[in-house]
Amino acid sequence: MPWMLRAVELSGSTRWRWLLLDEDGRTVADHEVDVDPAAPEYEAIHDLHGYLWRNRVPDDRIPAETAIVARVGAWLGERVLGERIGRLIVAGDEDTVRVELPEGADFLPHWPLELSHVDGVSLAGRGVGLVYQWAGTQARDKQPVGDALRILALFSMPSRTSVLALRRERYELARLVRTVAARERRAVELRVLQYGVTRDRLRATAEQEPGWDVLHLAGHGLEGGLLLEHPDGSPDEVSTTDLVTLLRPARRRLKLVVLGVCHSGAATAAETMRWLRLDEQADALDPTAEVDGATVGLARGLVERLGVAAVAMRYPVSDEFAVALTAELYPRLLGGMPVDRAVALAVPAAAGERPSAGRPPLSLGTPAVFGPGAAGLTLRPPAGTVDLDPSRHRMVGFPAEPERFVGRTRLLIDAARALAPRSDRTGVLLVGMAGAGKTTAALELAYQHRDRFGALAWWQAPSRDTAPGDAIVGLAHALETQLGHLGFTMLDAVGGEDRLRHFLPRLSALLRDEAVLLVLDNLETLLSASGTWRDPMWAALVETLTGHGGESRVVLTSRTAPDGLDTDRVAVLPTHALSLAESILLARELPHLGALLRDVPGPHRGPAADPVLARRVIHVVQGHPKLLELADAAAADPEKLRARLDAAERAGADAPLGAFFATGTSDVDGAQFLDILTTWTTTALADLPTPARTLAELIACLEDADRTVRVVGTVWPQLWRTRHDGDPPSLDEAVDTLAAAALVDAEGVGDVAVDYPMHPGVAAAVRAATDSDLRATVDDLLGDLWWRVAVGAGQVEQEGDDVAGETIVNRGLAALPYLVRRGRAREAVALMTAVTSRDPSPGTAHRVLGYLRRLRDDGVETGQRLDTQLLHARVLARIDPAEGLAAMHALRAEVRGRGDPKEGARVAGELANLLRDHADLAAALEAAEEAVSLDRASGGGPWSEAGHEALVLQILAAMGHHDKVLEQATGLLERLDSLDPESSAGEYLSTWTVTETILDAAFLAACGLGDWPRALELNGRAQDSRKRRGASTQDRARVAFNAHFPLLELGRHGEAEEVLLACQEEFERAGDIVLLGRVFSARANLAMKRGRLGEAIANEHHALRYKYQRPEAGTVATSHHNLALYCLCPPKRPELAVVHGLAAALLFRASHRAANEDSGVRIVAWSSRGHADDLLPADLGELTARVEQVPGVRFGELLTELVPDAAARDALFTDIVNATRTVVLK
Repeated sequence: MPWMLRAVELSGSTRWRWLLLDEDGRTVADHEVDVDPAAPEYEAIHDLHGYLWRNRVPDDRIPAETAIVARVGAWLGERVLGERIGRLIVAGDEDTVRVELPEGADFLPHWPLELSHVDGVSLAGRGVGLVYQWAGTQARDKQPVGDALRILALFSMPSRTSVLALRRERYELARLVRTVAARERRAVELRVLQYGVTRDRLRATAEQEPGWDVLHLAGHGLEGGLLLEHPDGSPDEVSTTDLVTLLRPARRRLKLVVLGVCHSGAATAAETMRWLRLDEQADALDPTAEVDGATVGLARGLVERLGVAAVAMRYPVSDEFAVALTAELYPRLLGGMPVDRAVALAVPAAAGERPSAGRPPLSLGTPAVFGPGAAGLTLRPPAGTVDLDPSRHRMVGFPAEPERFVGRTRLLIDAARALAPRSDRTGVLLVGMAGAGKTTAALELAYQHRDRFGALAWWQAPSRDTAPGDAIVGLAHALETQLGHLGFTMLDAVGGEDRLRHFLPRLSALLRDEAVLLVLDNLETLLSASGTWRDPMWAALVETLTGHGGESRVVLTSRTAPDGLDTDRVAVLPTHALSLAESILLARELPHLGALLRDVPGPHRGPAADPVLARRVIHVVQGHPKLLELADAAAADPEKLRARLDAAERAGADAPLGAFFATGTSDVDGAQFLDILTTWTTTALADLPTPARTLAELIACLEDADRTVRVVGTVWPQLWRTRHDGDPPSLDEAVDTLAAAALVDAEGVGDVAVDYPMHPGVAAAVRAATDSDLRATVDDLLGDLWWRVAVGAGQVEQEGDDVAGETIVNRGLAALPYLVRRGRAREAVALMTAVTSRDPSPGTAHRVLGYLRRLRDDGVETGQRLDTQLLHARVLARIDPAEGLAAMHALRAEVRGRGDPKEGARVAGELANLLRDHADLAAALEAAEEAVSLDRASGGGPWSEAGHEALVLQILAAMGHHDKVLEQATGLLERLDSLDPESSAGEYLSTWTVTETILDAAFLAACGLGDWPRALELNGRAQDSRKRRGASTQDRARVAFNAHFPLLELGRHGEAEEVLLACQEEFERAGDIVLLGRVFSARANLAMKRGRLGEAIANEHHALRYKYQRPEAGTVATSHHNLALYCLCPPKRPELAVVHGLAAALLFRASHRAANEDSGVRIVAWSSRGHADDLLPADLGELTARVEQVPGVRFGELLTELVPDAAARDALFTDIVNATRTVVLK
């Protein structure tokens, strides 16, 4: 049991008697306190912080304060605590003393008895802890720690109060708890509230079950409460009574409150300003004019009314000491150490071996522990799965949380208000100059508000101009990657304006109904100088992201505000330079500038403190965060720093630098800041050793995705040898040099860098300073690198590698910007052809189309012109069939004009493919026959001619001429068997392409004739061909899937099931949603043939769920049609047959498949017989609701995409229903 120190016979604040009691309650010593109220120590002890301020010695502050604190400590030990009591405490086995206070002793908790000297050393310095409790208070029983120790951390910074540096404390607390919990394998949940900490938000959080074990409060304090925030960011003075009311729902479990309340930012900034001879500016931040920072009264209220233990601060706390105390306290608490001992040991460790400006002499006497339950209270988390943040996995696509973030309080509070539930805003735009910290602010918002959203996603626009389609496809890819596990798909929708327009209503509904936070960074590269979108699709997309009116939110960052942005829905928040006070606080946190501002011992110790040089830095950088970072790097060498400042001052000669010191805010505009940033960057670049400079130029010239250790490590030796003799120098050393200069931020895992991000403004400046030969060399090296990888993957693909096709697509796309910039059309077109043949998605088509247009605009050599034109028309048709066909017709006319039959055959064949794919079979047949004729006229070769003949057969099969197709296919295959495969050299169609096209046409014909054995034989040959040429397993599975149909018709149900299950496994591995939908439809058909109606319906439900993830109207309608048929089988469900039959008919009609529509109408008519109109839905809304009872079905969205006009949809519904009545009447 700890000692008990009891105050008795109290007569004001000058006379009482101490009783020191042992664990049995026996008095072992006493001391009569009788102090002289005229003594200077007595004056000091009532307001020691103010006394130190009034008696400060500006040029010798720390030694002067140390002497005063030592004198007061000696007085406390001798006159107040008593020497005998002090020695007994120090000599005893217990290191905790409970101090019991009677009524009238409210002054005593404010006296730092922990500073009492015993033989020249304070109690706090010896690790002795005091726990204050008021007579009559008892410890209360609390609910135990449950499955996890739950910590609620609140950091309140009203925007109209003075500067606070709480963000660093919050960051360190989260990092520390995460590290300790992971290392100890303990279950801890940490919730952080910052920016917009209102009463309502605190109340709602306090009410959350299963409650909280620890509350950490940091912010501005009042003696009788603390400051929270009004919704507009202004201070909200919350009394102790009000705070108790807000926290009352948590009282049954809440055990400990840590009150780290302070005014440290203002005090630190003001002190530094005076040191920099900015006295007037310091006076404006004078912390003595602020409210009382002590929280002893608040602690007493919480202890007595909530039954908690409390750690409170007697005096304002410096941010450095606050962070250090957090770092020392929480590992001990989480390690199971009792609260009293954890505090007693953490305080001297945090105060350091010797006082400093960041950890002043008063630090030892600032924290105090209160409450009868504090002594012996342990908070060790239970063993189990670490869960610091249940949403942690949702941030996987985000950059790491910024380590430093100073100021921006008003901006973040305004942004938080826009992100809040029930806000009238749906988005935030952070707009400002390069390097102002927009990205950092966006990340700060996302990490602080992640608990508010069910899903989050991050995307950063390319840092340099790209092909127009690249950006929106990159966004779609990023969103699918981060939200795909929730069923989100978008890549199919970004192939063109029509597709996107059809997709946007679905996206709007998703954003309206769900809570999703999207952060889109660096949008300025997508905008013109006037703010218009370079790609018009972005205007419609951003309108949808901000116009849904639901719970989702979007955070945008840009140097330029987009033209036409709805500012009623989007809060536009200028993000410019930091204020003077914020600049100083950030500079103090940086290693080398911090050393300029104060002589700090430690691993980052730099030059001696230099107020003249430091003042010059603050004046020149004008609160620009990136310039501060660059200045910090230069400050490691004062002479280099002076040279950089000279250059920056010349660049900013016309900029209004003087206003920064006069008003505390910068008047320098974005263009002037960019000039200074560019000059500073190029000056830093010129000072680098040759290896580091060359590496900086390489990284700046790379595409963003290629700034990785693998890519840079591969290209670095090659680039060096093109420019210099001898072996390349160490890459790691060059990276370290760039990181030290703040030109790259080497991100990595542990000590190993994996990425080399470069700030866009810095990268642009470095590229501008790089000679054109080196830029061309980098483009050639990267183009060659990805070309070789893609070609190698093609060779591996032929050997049966499953993932080679994906490599060809990814690396082919990676090569394109480099090849196109260098005008290397042959390789670029070859790669685009390979990419689009393996990835038919509209998103990829849109990206490729952008590069094709750039090649066309830059001019293409004659030998590559036809390949480029054919690919352009083919790819365009995937996005806009009408435009693609028009382009191909125009090319056909152009080639006819040239009179080249070989070119004419190629174009006619391509045109036939497009016409066939878009259901104009007669025109397709005419074009295909023309291709055959031109092949024969040109002597183009037997394989090219056979390929076009095969195309004719495919079209004839689609037209239903099955006998003719099967006969001619057989003869054509026999003819090809007599040809030497090597004879195809120089022809543009491969032998396997021709053979497999014929086999596929013959298979369709055999199925059309009901010749199931022949169909199986032809399918087997098609599979063998793909196996021999080394096609991917996914490609082979697509062909194998076709075998299930003849197997079913032959009654070989077991074999059909084996085929379908094998295909399902492969499609699952490949993530092919479309083919999985087809597999489940086929399995439903199999179940029906086996008489398993329930299984058939369940599988068709699964098929619908997959098909609606990437909906194609025809296949979706077919599943609704099949489901309707199944529901007519006994036991009949005519009400379901009616709605799914109607859904099928509507989708067939809306997607221009009138021939299929009739079957759906007849199902409805048949189902409705004898029921009059009882089974028919009253309107389209009722039909949609009934159809969407099947999980995953989004019938309403799909129909809206097909028929955007609501009136037209209603008319279509009425027309189909009337058609069903006509069938009934007949």
